[in-house]
Parts: sequence; structure tokens; C-alpha cells
Amino acid sequence: MYAIARAKRIKDNGKFSQMCMHNLRDDTKHEKNIDPEKSHRNEIFIDKLNLSNGGEYSKKLENYYNSKDVKSRKNSVVAMEFVLTASPEFFKDNKKSEEWTRHQVEFIRKEWGDNCKLAVVHKDESTEHFHVIVSTEETKTQRFKNRYGEGEKSVTSLNAKRFDRKYLIDLQTRYAKHNEKFGLKRGVRNSEANHQDLKQHRKDVADAQNADYTKEINSFIDKTFNEKTLFGPKKYGVDEIKEGLT
Repeated sequence: MYAIARAKRIKDNGKFSQMCMHNLRDDTKHEKNIDPEKSHRNEIFIDKLNLSNGGEYSKKLENYYNSKDVKSRKNSVVAMEFVLTASPEFFKDNKKSEEWTRHQVEFIRKEWGDNCKLAVVHKDESTEHFHVIVSTEETKTQRFKNRYGEGEKSVTSLNAKRFDRKYLIDLQTRYAKHNEKFGLKRGVRNSEANHQDLKQHRKDVADAQNADYTKEINSFIDKTFNEKTLFGPKKYGVDEIKEGLT
């Protein structure tokens, strides 16, 4: 079983609001993967922007950045979202699940500190997971020179460059190390597998479940079990048929 961590860049206020609506279960009646009867088990551990107290999500983030005099560009990443979870079979043990939940909060506080603006665990979907919203402001010291002289000044700006590929690879390692006590391990390094968008995955599953494979099955059987002999079509035993279909 694996410890799983994923990341997503949020590049505009609209996407930020959509993310908050999902994470805080605000108008999610059209999301079929959510079981409303279990939503009371979800829990918010960190909410530094008071996002859970009504809407205006992007406004609250904007007000926070303004209070820090944060500089931004048109294409700035306004926030990072991290999803922390484990292999689905891990959560079949409810006792482990509760301990796992508390243990993840320790990792979140240590990894993102004050930049973590929201941490919520979802227990109303097929696999339990944390959503973590991290602000992207960064303060650096810059040298300046003008007609009055030169010196240094602190400048705070939106900068998600530090969350690069190396950071994400190292994050996987740190996260797996943190969860060793549960028997969870890190995924394969340098795997060529790509994370698939959840909506696309669900569509693919639905398409597969609703498809009619009769033509493909008949074609496969004709090709596999249509050997001719001098005495006519070959007769196949049960074991040969099982092996061929396998």
C-alpha cells in the first residue's frame, strides 16, 4: 500500500472559488462521487482565512494578500492545492483511519507552516483524503539603487516556482517517510504513469461499464478458437478455453 501526494496549481480566482466550494461542500449536489449521508464525518483542521464561514472565497484570499502588500502578476499562481491520501484498501481498517487522519495534520503543519490556509479531510468519498490549500507568497530581500543611494528592501510577491518538479519528488519521499508507521511506502520513482483527471477517469469507467462488447468478444473467440484440422474444426477442452480467454 502506498502513501500518495498530488499537487495542483490554482492560477485564477475563479478556479480558487471552485476548489473551495468542493473542499467545503458548498453546493456539491451534482457531484455523484460524494455521499451526503457521510459528509458530517468530514473535518476542518486549519482555516486561517475563515473560508468555511460563507462564500466570497477569492475575496478573502485577495484581502489576505493585500494585507501583506503582496505583489502579483497577471499569470501568477494564486494558490497550490495538495491532496494527501493512501491506497484505498488502507482505509478498510477504521481504527487505522482515525490515527492516520491525526498524523497527516502533523505533516501538513510541518511541511507548509503558516502558508497552509486550509486543511480538510474528506470521508464522504470512496477513498479518504486531505485537501490542503497553500498560499504562494514569498518574501525576498532585493537590492536597489536610485538617485538617492542604494540599499536593500524586502519584497513579498506571489511565487510558486519553489513548488517545482524537484520539490514534488522530494515531497513524495518526505510524505512516505512520515507514514512508514502505517506500513505505507513511496510510489515508484521516475514512473512514466500519469495522474488522470478525476472527472475523465469517472467518464472512462462509465463508458466502459455501459459499452456493449458483444462484437469484440465474438471476434476474439472466432480468431482464437477457429483452428482447422484435416477432420474439420478443432474441438477445444475446457482448460484450453480457459487459458485462451485468460
